Amino acid sequence: MEKYRSLLFFLLILLLTSCTALPLSTSRNFIEISPQTTMSETNKTSEQESAQLPDNNEIVMLLRPLDENRIDIVGIDANCFDDPDKCEIKTIIHLPKNMPQILKLYWLDDGIHALFWDSDSGKIYQLNRTTGKIQQFKEKVWKTQSDFFLSPDGMSALYDLQKNDFENGIVLMDVNSGDTKTLDIHVDGMKRIAEWVNNDKFLFWTEIYSGQKGYLEDIKVYTFDISTQKLQTVDLGVDWLITSPPYYSPDMKTFVISTKNSIFFFDKDNNKTKAVNINKETYLWSPDSTKLVVYTQEKSILILKQGDNIEKQIFTVPEDSVLNDWLWLPGTNDLLLVICKIDDGKTSLIKYSLSNDTITTINWPILSKENIVSLSHRPSQNKR
Repeated sequence: MEKYRSLLFFLLILLLTSCTALPLSTSRNFIEISPQTTMSETNKTSEQESAQLPDNNEIVMLLRPLDENRIDIVGIDANCFDDPDKCEIKTIIHLPKNMPQILKLYWLDDGIHALFWDSDSGKIYQLNRTTGKIQQFKEKVWKTQSDFFLSPDGMSALYDLQKNDFENGIVLMDVNSGDTKTLDIHVDGMKRIAEWVNNDKFLFWTEIYSGQKGYLEDIKVYTFDISTQKLQTVDLGVDWLITSPPYYSPDMKTFVISTKNSIFFFDKDNNKTKAVNINKETYLWSPDSTKLVVYTQEKSILILKQGDNIEKQIFTVPEDSVLNDWLWLPGTNDLLLVICKIDDGKTSLIKYSLSNDTITTINWPILSKENIVSLSHRPSQNKR
């Protein structure tokens, strides 16, 4: 069966290889983590650096030291990648050693705060980029998906909450107050969040299992409107057991679905506009919605441009490695790739420039001592 859970691709890699590189509550339950009790003394320096944070885009990396099972968070000015050797890497925070399983940061649109989840403790934390401190946001959150899904207006986040092996709920959280509400969605099966369609509506699918061994029997795709509580089936005339759910472009004018051997493009009115024969593993829209970059099951990375059928191969991942993460540099045609060796988890960072068709391996000294868990883009600071 086609690897339907492509949205969970990086989490599956984490599990299968050594690569690490994803009722209404009114109590915020904020607990500040004190550097004196849980963090190393180096955080005092980190806080001083963070206080001088300029108002610009930043690429933030989660790093894991080769000789320690912990996570460091560092930031790099997103505008420096034209000459990576001149990039200054600023330490944001060394996370406590009891939090080694953090996979990803999810930045709010204020450019200051980010959410992350500790899968070991079931706690949600918020990172403050300005102070370099973290605060506990929620506890006893046991998710089946590591992701947070932030709404287009940046005010809400969705995540799932596990009930049992074959059933879960979807939770809506206010990212400012921390208030949560489990949505009243009456469908059977394990719900998997895909993405927001607009500020009120999101896309998800359900996996319906049967028998004690949990045989996957059926998959259905839906949209749910939070404001109207309307649940609607997504019917594109395909078998969702062998087809991935719709994946929308950032401008919401196009979406793609995929089967084992093909990617299909649709317009916003559900009209099929293009089909491309590619064995896709996962894919990523460019921020301007004009390009779709595809990682194939043959480990090639291709770029498809809207409006033509030309597939441009930009990179082939070595046979002994996997693609661990990727990210478009904001405001550019440059793509960052994190490549991870399967046997020892060693990572490398590569920049591909679509404008001049060049590949650059970034050899910062810190990358010889620490492996990249994930990348994220911290937007410029702004006031809501």
